[in-house]
Amino acid sequence: MSELVLSNHLASSEATGSDVVFISDLHFDFTERKHKPEAAEQMKDEFITFIKERYANCLLCLAGDFFNSYQKTLAFVCEMEQSKINGFFVLGNHD
Repeated sequence: MSELVLSNHLASSEATGSDVVFISDLHFDFTERKHKPEAAEQMKDEFITFIKERYANCLLCLAGDFFNSYQKTLAFVCEMEQSKINGFFVLGNHD
């Protein structure tokens, strides 16, 4: 599993409802720079859990390149909506 790196100065325990969190290029179906679609589901699930635990009260901007498949990207967007995670998506060239 790749480590999620956040490049902001706000500790997740300090996050409030007025904060905006920007995350890009998740590439769930790539692990250690290799295409591994079998790892994608677990990585996606761990990401959603991470966001729910640490940034549930924030507005998320998720920018592009989630999967190498628009069908999987659409399913991910739907799952985020069902999980009531607030934010918006900007699709990338892989989506």
